[in-house]
Amino acid sequence: TFQIPNANAFADPAFPYGSVLTLKKDGTPWFIGTVSQEQASATSRREQHGYIVSGPWWQLGRLVFQQLRCVKSEDFATTDSEYSTRVVLGQSDVGLRLTTTEQISAVLTYALTKGVSLAAGMIIDGFAFPYQEARDITCAEAIIRMARRTPDAVSWFDYSSGAAVLNFARRDSLTAASQDLTAGVAAESV
Repeated sequence: TFQIPNANAFADPAFPYGSVLTLKKDGTPWFIGTVSQEQASATSRREQHGYIVSGPWWQLGRLVFQQLRCVKSEDFATTDSEYSTRVVLGQSDVGLRLTTTEQISAVLTYALTKGVSLAAGMIIDGFAFPYQEARDITCAEAIIRMARRTPDAVSWFDYSSGAAVLNFARRDSLTAASQDLTAGVAAESV
């Protein structure tokens, strides 16, 4: 979230809705997001444009997950495939059992076909689980339901390659890190 002072609040915004912005730290991409809200405002002392830039999780939270389903024609002579918002988590489009890893990958693959700008990175080792039928859930909700199956998993986005890469790992497989809270800028909260 940020604001840019402007001499005229009615002027065109510097970053229109839908613009993609990259925030860099020491020249390396640190965050990539889409302008999800832009609003002009003015008071007697100041005019400005305010912006909210949302990352790929925002996109996943707005996209309803769909799976291909086999359906019979009206005369029951042939079958065809069509997308449906009624999904069975843990089951592939052709009825095969999926692990949590495979289901997360399937959700991300679907999201990519719908224009969500992210890539799948490291994903936790998956395991089979009972099928879970759902209707009208977002891609984010489908991923959350799979991640709940591994409660010691953590996730993060890595933007250093210039693209948003979603990663999942178990805590015990990650390298421990220490942060000195008294060095440099004092921490306001932890």
